[in-house]
Amino acid sequence: MYQTSEFLKIFQASSDTHTLLDLVEFSPSANVPLFNMVRLHHLDSELKARSRNAVMGYCSQVQVPSYDIFGDPELKVCCAELQIDRIRQRILTKGSRTVDHYNLRLSLIAAGLKDEAARYFSRLLEMAPHKPAPYKYLGMVKLRQNKPAQAITNLVKALQLHSQDPVIFNELGLAYLKQGKDKEAIRSFSQALSKSPRNAESHHNLAVAYYQLKNLEKAREHFLAALQIDPANAHTRYNLDKIEKQIGVGKSASVGPD
Repeated sequence: MYQTSEFLKIFQASSDTHTLLDLVEFSPSANVPLFNMVRLHHLDSELKARSRNAVMGYCSQVQVPSYDIFGDPELKVCCAELQIDRIRQRILTKGSRTVDHYNLRLSLIAAGLKDEAARYFSRLLEMAPHKPAPYKYLGMVKLRQNKPAQAITNLVKALQLHSQDPVIFNELGLAYLKQGKDKEAIRSFSQALSKSPRNAESHHNLAVAYYQLKNLEKAREHFLAALQIDPANAHTRYNLDKIEKQIGVGKSASVGPD
């Protein structure tokens, strides 16, 4: 059987989507990094169906999926909705376990059910006030509810309890961006990258923060770094093109976080 790295080399070198999906379907749990490279928007209906089926096959095999592996948001939602149904059914038939409720909250976030997830994490925070995870995920939910001040409060508390998590720094940077605190955002995204240097999302977001401060060269540098890590990200490519046009011909551009 091919190792995951060998599959990735084949995937990156191939333009035949049918072949790429053959690889994913061959061993979905062993080759989950490939899901990060699958995008639905340019596929026909047959290939979209195959992509969804491949994702559902993976998500039905694992108890706790890694939602970060999905490059396409629709595929992440498909997986999350399957997990929500499975976890709720397990709670009904086998009784309540703490881990099931925790995984349900994560699935609700991935599925975009922000209000329900916020209620869950608020209850978890009451039960476990000295653990970083409830603050981290409640902060993430508050950010997606467009409540950056509440997000910052919870994320800062999470960092006080666990200062090595790059995800918390990245989310904190996004919250600062929403408040227009670009320098604080740059500091947070830089800290995220110091913990996880090959994080394409943090490079992209740091580029946006530099753009907000009109530092176009630094913005371009980090958009390029993001694309080197995630070359299939159309959003980053679009923003980089905007920056390069602005640097080259002086036209205005508007870019946004990933």
